[in-house]
Amino acid sequence: MAFWVLLITIVVVFFGYRFYTSRVDREIIEADPKRATPAKLYNDGVDFMPASGSVLFGYQFKSIAALGPIVGPITAVQWGWLPAVLWLVLGVFFIGWVQDYASAMMAMRNDGMTMGGLAYKYISPRARGILLSFLYFYLLLIMGAFGAVVAGLLANPVVPIGFIILTL
Repeated sequence: MAFWVLLITIVVVFFGYRFYTSRVDREIIEADPKRATPAKLYNDGVDFMPASGSVLFGYQFKSIAALGPIVGPITAVQWGWLPAVLWLVLGVFFIGWVQDYASAMMAMRNDGMTMGGLAYKYISPRARGILLSFLYFYLLLIMGAFGAVVAGLLANPVVPIGFIILTL
């Protein structure tokens, strides 16, 4: 059964990438591979420096993973495997990929500006303040959630110290 779920998921992800994401990239984002990135334009070796595709993939994977490895299994345990798989497959295309890719392309097309700078430029100074406040409190919530997970693991005597050392 697991093999078929995996196979169907791979096929859906392939077709989603082939038809949906490539169409969004081609017709909405209109990416131009010949356009110089801020990393090449402003290469200072600190804030702006070109990176290989595998390094960029690692940064992106690290950024989008977040609570997924923790929340995914919990969702599967509480509601079953189908909602977890649907969330994974649909979330990748309609939430994760589009938001991450569009944000990165907006920043790249505006000389590497941050989200706060983009909000200031395109909306208003007040929108920048609201966005940065939201991000600050969101980061506090994420730190609290990770802290609660770690505290729960450390409070459980079943968790061996070797597991904790390996995860660090």
